[in-house]
Amino acid sequence: MRPNLFFVLLQSLLLLLSACQTTSKVTQAAQGSQGPQSPVEFALQARFSVVAEGRAQQGSLYWRYAKESEQIEVSGPLGLNLMRGERHQGGVFLTLLGGEQRKAASWETAFADLLTVSLPFSQAAQWLVSPEDQIHAGEWQVHITKRDARGRPIAQVWRQTGASPIELKLFIDEWE
Repeated sequence: MRPNLFFVLLQSLLLLLSACQTTSKVTQAAQGSQGPQSPVEFALQARFSVVAEGRAQQGSLYWRYAKESEQIEVSGPLGLNLMRGERHQGGVFLTLLGGEQRKAASWETAFADLLTVSLPFSQAAQWLVSPEDQIHAGEWQVHITKRDARGRPIAQVWRQTGASPIELKLFIDEWE
């Protein structure tokens, strides 16, 4: 069950980096001359596919983001809730399939502990609402392959290059 948990958590974390089949609300607040706009809040429901270590997994993700808190839920292809996580001032709290609970200082720390993979979650919300079609950050590349009429991403491909490549495909069906 450890390999399945690995891919389930990897999928959920990668989904946090972007959006898939979603029902979401995105509000942006300008940072003025300091840089690009950043998200204030959004919620999304996403479908995804992850290929890592030669194996593929699919599932769905629910992600509610606000500056002070976040909530995620990852489900398998048949809707079974595999992981639930919350972030607030006290840190990140995860509940895994089977009821195991974990606490960490950040998403990055939580998932590095669970997956032994470094995922750039602190940048995920910014990347989600970025006007750029291609983003490069370290070993990660994000390609927005399709946008809706309002300019929001509806299809994205995330790739991590390096010794252990990872590819995540996200599909956004609806934004609120």
